[in-house]
Amino acid sequence: PRGHFAYQRAMWPKIILVCLVLCLPFHVRAQPEHRFNPHEHDSFIGKDLEVLKDLSEELTIHDIVGADGFIRSTSDVPNLGLSAGTHWVRFKVANGSSQSDLVLNIAHADIDLLEVYSTGPDQEHQLIGRSGLTISSESRVHRDAEHSFNLHLSRDGSTTIYLKVRSNKQLQLPVWLTTSAQYSQDRSKRNLILGGYIGIMLVMALYNFFIFLSMRDKSYLLYVLYILSVALTQLAFAGVAPFYFWPEWTWFAPKATVLLTIATAVLASEFLIVFIQTKAIIPQLHKGVRYFYMTLGLCVALEVMEFPLLAYKATQVISGAFATYLIIMVFMVWNKGSRQAGYFLIAWSVFLVGTVMFVMKDMGFLPYNSFTLYTMPLGSAIEGILLSFGLA
Repeated sequence: PRGHFAYQRAMWPKIILVCLVLCLPFHVRAQPEHRFNPHEHDSFIGKDLEVLKDLSEELTIHDIVGADGFIRSTSDVPNLGLSAGTHWVRFKVANGSSQSDLVLNIAHADIDLLEVYSTGPDQEHQLIGRSGLTISSESRVHRDAEHSFNLHLSRDGSTTIYLKVRSNKQLQLPVWLTTSAQYSQDRSKRNLILGGYIGIMLVMALYNFFIFLSMRDKSYLLYVLYILSVALTQLAFAGVAPFYFWPEWTWFAPKATVLLTIATAVLASEFLIVFIQTKAIIPQLHKGVRYFYMTLGLCVALEVMEFPLLAYKATQVISGAFATYLIIMVFMVWNKGSRQAGYFLIAWSVFLVGTVMFVMKDMGFLPYNSFTLYTMPLGSAIEGILLSFGLA
């Protein structure tokens, strides 16, 4: 009995140790790992990402590596919302292919700052590259409008990637991995789509500009300015305009989408006023337009005075209210028998549907895919064609 008691006493520490080991997985969660498969190159890897929000904007990569507080994403394309501050994102990637030259792509152009780091088993970090609207095109790894970075991983090799992301607008992270060859093919397809859009808008603008030169009708000139403003705004959202038109204007680039949205709203209103003759048909509603101009002017002031988050929110609210007001004006004129108002009502509605779908994609109500990504350019192209028919 005495020997049996000694045996039990000796076993208790081992039993406790086993219990602790069994309980450990419930308290320590392993970092997710994404294993790259070349056959899934077009799939977003959001569910393998972990996100940490840095409201102080003071944390560096030295503080972040190995830090706690990261929260795993539950969606393929994480929606980080609209807020000030910096987001840190990490994920572990293992190369399950025979190709060592991979490309990390973040297919969301409207990011102010993006830094990418890699770390090995020893936790030593290495800066892979920097991108974003506040970074000149010359400093980017890839000379392309999208945010892309080279990853060199041998077969079955692995590394942990850290992203430092900052934006004062609605922020989504459509992150995907692909091979260099496939990345070139995808970029060609994207350029083909955007090239077709630019071609349509330029044809509409040039055609109506030549008509303006021959007829001297102010409505044609306002149409041209409006169409060019719409096209430039869409290219700014796609990242093409900042990269090709103002690559070194790093002060203007983060502000471009807000300022161009305001310019487009004003030009749309001016074209509408002349096109459907609101001053003569609905003079009371016509007078209300000036008040929207003043509020939009305040949005411009906020953006220029470096209150980007407030300017973005105010522009969204006022632009939405202004668009609704213009729709009411067009409907009232159309109700009085105006054919031009009917064309504008249809064209404007198509554009608004595309815009609403684009915004719903940003808010996470619609999936992030090739269709929802281009609903706004598609809607604006159809609008431009319909308005051109209305002018004829």
